[in-house]
Order: sequence, then structure tokens, then C-alpha cells
Amino acid sequence: ADAFDAGRSKLRIGEIVAFERRILINSSHSWETIWTGPAMVAPIFQPNNKALGVHITFIDLDAPKGKAAMIEPNDGQPLKAKIMMGSQKQGAIRLYTPRAPKGMVTGEGIETTLTAMQEAFMPGYAYWAGCSLDNMAGTALRDEANKQIKDVPDLDQDGFVPPKWVQDYILLRDGDSDSTLTEQKLIRGARRAMAK
Repeated sequence: ADAFDAGRSKLRIGEIVAFERRILINSSHSWETIWTGPAMVAPIFQPNNKALGVHITFIDLDAPKGKAAMIEPNDGQPLKAKIMMGSQKQGAIRLYTPRAPKGMVTGEGIETTLTAMQEAFMPGYAYWAGCSLDNMAGTALRDEANKQIKDVPDLDQDGFVPPKWVQDYILLRDGDSDSTLTEQKLIRGARRAMAK
């Protein structure tokens, strides 16, 4: 594993070179290996340090964007190269947290957050991936007609809230998503963080 030196703390990036993805075959009730190769595996934690789940990205460096292409043997449909097992609710993937953090940078995915860390590293800031935009934003408040107010959080519902030590919270927007909807969700997540 390599170590990225970021002040006094280090980010360790581990390689798994023989990860296996298996699917239950409906007709035979047996398991079939549909892919074997490297994977990026990251634990998902709540801010209170409770482990929730795991995020897995199946890697094929010869494929477009480096993600493995797999087919579901039961229906012939393509499978996603990224999966989450367990829960992501209120959780994040902690890529880097310094010893005395003052702020946090959060992107939707690991790649977005790592890119920000690599290209614009800020000492004293934690870099956590939010797992998904919906997790970062939480549930939207609904008006009297039961219509979502897309940039206002429903504070009675669960959603990701950064730890109390976060004084400065920076949310990253992916460039490949709908800009209006993404902006509304990021505003909702920021408002949730400020309200809690």
C-alpha cells in the first residue's frame, strides 16, 4: 500500500488484487463467479464512529473509466461497477482526517473527493466522501400540498450531518450530474449541517 503524506497524518490506499463478485443463479440455486480482479473497498461510518456498510468499486484498468463491465447472468442486464453493502444512511467514507481538524470537504464519491484532496489540499481539513448526493442532502421538506421544497431539509428526517468539530464545511459538486437538481441538494445538505 502507498501512503500519501499530508502533514502528520497519512492516507493509506490498499490494493485488493483478487476480489471476486458472485451472483446467485435463480435456476440452479448455485453461486456463479462473474468477475475476479482488483477492487477499491472503503468502509462507511456514521459521524459517531458506528460502522454502517462498505462501498466497493470493481476495477478494470483496460475498460473505459477504469470500471469493470459485468453482466447479470439471470437477465443479461449490465451490473453497476460500484455497489454498497449495508447502509450509507447518515454515513460517509473517511478518506482523510487530520489530528486537529477544523473543516471538512465532502464530495459525492470517492474519486471526486480524492481529486479535490490531490489538486487543492487544505491542511486542517478532513476529506470525506458522502456516498451519494441523496445521502449528503437528506430528505427534502414538503409543503402543504405535499410537494418537495428541494433546497430545504426536513430536519425531522435523518440525513448526513458533519461532526460538531466542523467549523467550515465545503461541499463539492460533480460535473457529470444535472446542475440545477445537484445545486438544490447541496444547498439542502448545507442547510441541514448549519441547522444541526
